[in-house]
Amino acid sequence: MIAASSTKMYSPALEFFELGARRIASLSICSFSFSIGCSVNFRTLRRVRKRSIISGTINCLVQSKKNACFQATFSTFRASVLKRINMLRKFLIIIAVITSVFSCTYDSLEDRSNNSGLIIKTGTVCGWCTVNDTLTITQNLIRYVNYTNCGTTKPSVTKTGQIESSELEDLLAKLNVSELKKLNLNSSNVSFDGCDDWISFTNGTDSHYIRFTRNDPKLQPIQAFVEQLNSIKVKYTSES
Repeated sequence: MIAASSTKMYSPALEFFELGARRIASLSICSFSFSIGCSVNFRTLRRVRKRSIISGTINCLVQSKKNACFQATFSTFRASVLKRINMLRKFLIIIAVITSVFSCTYDSLEDRSNNSGLIIKTGTVCGWCTVNDTLTITQNLIRYVNYTNCGTTKPSVTKTGQIESSELEDLLAKLNVSELKKLNLNSSNVSFDGCDDWISFTNGTDSHYIRFTRNDPKLQPIQAFVEQLNSIKVKYTSES
């Protein structure tokens, strides 16, 4: 008895169908895998891009904040420096003013502190010797002389006296020696039968002489001194 054969029958159509099905399945799997991969890649790119944008924004904000902070700090520092410069400028101006005041006061006090060598002379000389007098102040002593005759060395009038310390101090207080020494006056009215006034100041080795027309505007810096000195001379002129 012969057994039945289990050998599968070959069919070209069936083999073609199976080959096609396998290729379709393989293509489907590849397409699905590519879709998933592309999707993952696009999501990764979006995340990276998003992170880059956020990171750049943060960096920009931080940098802007740093710049703003730097500008604010620089502005504060600049304002502080300018404030200190202005304060220093005002301080220097105050120091300069104080120094100038003390310097002038010191010079004035120095001029008056030692009257041992102080000699102040004033006089008037007129044409034809109608007036030719001299008032001399030496420390607290006063001497007045008047020569009424030309060509004589003997005065026709001689008077002596003393000046009070307070009056002398008041006189010297009105004298600015530096302003006196700036004057270079040498009038000659006597040549035309007019009159000239003169002042001679000596204190130690310091001395100065001026000859001027009465009420000369150039005397303005020492006008108060000239007027008081003349008023002292008038007392001795008017006395008999």
